[in-house]
Amino acid sequence: IFTSCNFVLNTGLMADALQELSDLSTTLQLRTMSIVMAHRKIHQLISVFEARKSHPGKFYTEISNAVEKGNYQEVDLSQNKKVPIIEPKQFYQSLADNIRTRLLTTACSRGQTATTTSLRETNYNQLMSDLELLTPNLRSKEFTIVSGDAAMGRLSRRFNIDEKNVVDGFRDFVSSMSDTPPSGLNQLTEVVDTLV
Repeated sequence: IFTSCNFVLNTGLMADALQELSDLSTTLQLRTMSIVMAHRKIHQLISVFEARKSHPGKFYTEISNAVEKGNYQEVDLSQNKKVPIIEPKQFYQSLADNIRTRLLTTACSRGQTATTTSLRETNYNQLMSDLELLTPNLRSKEFTIVSGDAAMGRLSRRFNIDEKNVVDGFRDFVSSMSDTPPSGLNQLTEVVDTLV
């Protein structure tokens, strides 16, 4: 079995995927990781997995070349029909889909219907969009102070903190062109820092 072409191909496929997942895990454990950056890193991995459907990883490519030669690390490889091959496109699509469904959410997933799942996904995406405004280089080109006020209002209500102070603090933050939020945003940034 261990010298089967299918076995070593499957091993290469798994090695590439596990390396990516290990790297993500290590990155997410950094003390400097924010919820917004964690969200972006997870989406980045989903994109990598979707791209891997047509662009194999380092290990899979190395093993594919060895299978063509019939030899891997000085071991002769053989065909063994009893060992099923994992279809790379299906494997990576499944990984991407599973990670996407397990993305951070704003509520428990137990007993979700399609409607509640869609609503929770919408709420989560809105939360991430609002939180991105607290990092100047993540603001979209469509950003306006009015959209920022609305986002800060949503965040204030979500976390039950003083909306006027947060909105005023955010306006000061935008007009200061600084990377460091002013004291008016302290309460909000303290709450956000506890999310990761």
